[in-house]
Amino acid sequence: MTIKYPITLSLALLIAALSLAAHWSSVMITDDLLQETLIKRETDKAVAVSKLLENLLLTETKRIELAARLTANRARLGKNIKHTRNDSLAIIRSAIDEALTDSRVSYIEVTDRQEHVLYRAPSTEVANSVQNWGVFEALSGSSMLTSSIDSGMLTLRATEPIYAGTQIVGTLSAGVSISNALLTDISQKLANGALLLSSSGKLLATSYGADINFDSQAVSDAFAQKIPIFRFSVERNRTRVYFPITAVDNAYVLAVDIDSSHANKQLADAKLKARLMALIIALLSLLAALLILRKIMAPLLTLRDRAKAMAQELTGSEIRQFSGNEISDVVYALNTLTNRLAVQNDALRSAAERAEAANNSKSTFIANMSHELRTPMNAIIGLTHLLSRDNRDPGQRDKLGKITRSADHLLNLLNDVLDLSKIDANSMTLEHRQFTLGTVMRNLESICDTKAHAKGLSLRLEADNILLEQPLLGDALRLQQVLLNLVGNAIKFTELGSVSLIASITEQRSDQILVSFEVIDTGIGIPVALQERVFNAFEQADGSTTRQYGGTGLGLTISQRFVGIMGGQITLRSAPRQGSSFSFTIPLAKDPAPTRIAQSLAVSSVEAEQELRRDFSGTRILVAEDDWVNQEVIRELVVEVLNFDIIIADNGEEALELAEKQVFPLILMDMQMPKMSGVEATRCIRQLAGYESIPIVAMTANVFAEDRTECIDAGMNDFLGKPVDPDLLFITLLKWLKAPQEVSTEQPDTISA
Repeated sequence: MTIKYPITLSLALLIAALSLAAHWSSVMITDDLLQETLIKRETDKAVAVSKLLENLLLTETKRIELAARLTANRARLGKNIKHTRNDSLAIIRSAIDEALTDSRVSYIEVTDRQEHVLYRAPSTEVANSVQNWGVFEALSGSSMLTSSIDSGMLTLRATEPIYAGTQIVGTLSAGVSISNALLTDISQKLANGALLLSSSGKLLATSYGADINFDSQAVSDAFAQKIPIFRFSVERNRTRVYFPITAVDNAYVLAVDIDSSHANKQLADAKLKARLMALIIALLSLLAALLILRKIMAPLLTLRDRAKAMAQELTGSEIRQFSGNEISDVVYALNTLTNRLAVQNDALRSAAERAEAANNSKSTFIANMSHELRTPMNAIIGLTHLLSRDNRDPGQRDKLGKITRSADHLLNLLNDVLDLSKIDANSMTLEHRQFTLGTVMRNLESICDTKAHAKGLSLRLEADNILLEQPLLGDALRLQQVLLNLVGNAIKFTELGSVSLIASITEQRSDQILVSFEVIDTGIGIPVALQERVFNAFEQADGSTTRQYGGTGLGLTISQRFVGIMGGQITLRSAPRQGSSFSFTIPLAKDPAPTRIAQSLAVSSVEAEQELRRDFSGTRILVAEDDWVNQEVIRELVVEVLNFDIIIADNGEEALELAEKQVFPLILMDMQMPKMSGVEATRCIRQLAGYESIPIVAMTANVFAEDRTECIDAGMNDFLGKPVDPDLLFITLLKWLKAPQEVSTEQPDTISA
């Protein structure tokens, strides 16, 4: 016969067996504990009997001691012993009989100084046969307590000296015997029987009905070890305990019998109940195990079927062979599926590695393309700026302006493509540097004001002075890029009216502020149905918009993603011919230790140029640049415009040699140069004496965030990306020449594209 679910049944039986074994173990432990409890209960009774007897002995000792002392102190007793007359013995007898009646002791005995017994009550046939222990000491003036075996019984004896005036004339002894009746009275409520034995094993007293047979070895052990000795008798349902006790000056043994029949019956009943309970638990465990295992195995069987279906779906072949029981079936199906998926994963991993290599090649290509495009654009923009400075010919100025706008457009397109590529690759990171919102707003105004006035528009930038001057930490470049995109779009799509940028604090916190930005225009507006499209890459609200206004459709896409990285989201409110409103709110961290860098140099490019020409004319700086066209551009900008003196190094190695010969107040350093890079040259120059705090400003076509970080980590103070904006160059030169000692150790806050 084939069992459909052998594993389920086996596990159920195993669980039932384990439950039974666990309960049986607990029963055995419980039995032991119960037996120990019952034995302890009976033992406590025996201990109570022994304690009661010890207390009785102590009480009797005190009683006979008091009786002896009171009787010995009677005046007529001492006088009649000292002065013997015809009636002296009668007087002594009368006093002793009276004392015996009052004290209820077993006997009272009087001796003279020669230790002869004068009288003993009650009388014995051979009075002098009694051992007069303690008499000698009493004749010396001491009170004595002794115990002895008298007439086969334990007797407690108190002996006192008898005085006649100050002279000891005899002794008086009072004694009490531990009888069978007394022992019966003690043990009848707590034990079945009790025996009082001497240390040598002699029976001194026995309670009524007690078994007088005893274990001599147990008596010896109790006496020698001074601990209770237990003897259990299953046949008699009895436990006998041998207790060592002390009576005054001698040791004895008390044997106490405890009836165990009731305890054994209780134990037998408990064991029977435990066995019945174990059987019931085993049956219930088996039933519960079957029910639980059915629920457990059902998902496993479903998993097996799912694994089989997935194998068919993912690998195109069915898992056919099964081993015959439910768990083995599941394991076999999962192992087969895992092995097949492992093969596919290896293929996918190889494809992912190839894709990653291709992506790295793409990143390298983009970086190289950016560098190669920015280098000639630096010459185009720089030379165009120089040609237009003093050119008064309207036609030439118009052509130069078109060149500048075309170059700016090409640069913006390049920046947008690079930013989008970084964002798509999840490699865009935000900087965390000092800045003020006032610097961002002034840069924004200087860039956009001319464009707005050229179209006859009013450009308004509104913000509280507190917000503008608040030292902050964040990525000012990306924030300025977002605002520039929004304001630039507003100017582009507005023909009449105004463009406004409003910045306000919406919430103040201890370590940061929530700042709300809103750009409002009176332009063409956007229909509601098309508003979602404006944030898609390479899309605008209407295809005709591109033909009429130009643009790539990347600005809002990049701005939305930048704002998302900053912790906000751009929202749009617009209607056709009613203008548009783009707004967002982002958290900006407060600078906990603001320095003068974050708040200084709030000057325009014109002011910076004038101050450089006035205060720093003739300053000699070192320029490390390998491209001869860029050398000419920087020479024209710095020498011809600012009247500076420059020394040009064609590579990093030459820059290091020139720095070793003299200390320059400032160095402009390219990154990519032959023989020695600008980063390596900076590290070496920082080791030279006198160059610990000299400003070194990067001026490079490598404009990625990691390039900026590499420059700062190498020891550079600031970073200018190519193409170099002449206005930003003048502001940066003034910043570092004006206070190099104060700012050289701080991180730069210059905002450059």
